[in-house]
Amino acid sequence: MENLKTVLNSILRKINEPTLTDEEFATLNFDDVTCLYEQYKQLAKVLRQRGDETNALDKLKLQAKINGVDIRREKNIEITNIFIGGSLE
Repeated sequence: MENLKTVLNSILRKINEPTLTDEEFATLNFDDVTCLYEQYKQLAKVLRQRGDETNALDKLKLQAKINGVDIRREKNIEITNIFIGGSLE
């Protein structure tokens, strides 16, 4: 797992953010450690926990996009039973 921490820290260094503490690293949960998407999502979780919702996350999202990964936050979509354009009876 030390190699994973090195990889994640190199991403953080690229966006000029402090590297992971041992405590932060211990909170990360991966299904597949080789998946770039999961690496960036876990780093985004750490940055949110640090309290920087804008600048650091924006830099991380841009860095991810440069590497071909889209980590935009999924929007909550509310599903209803309303059919738009249906005839009223």
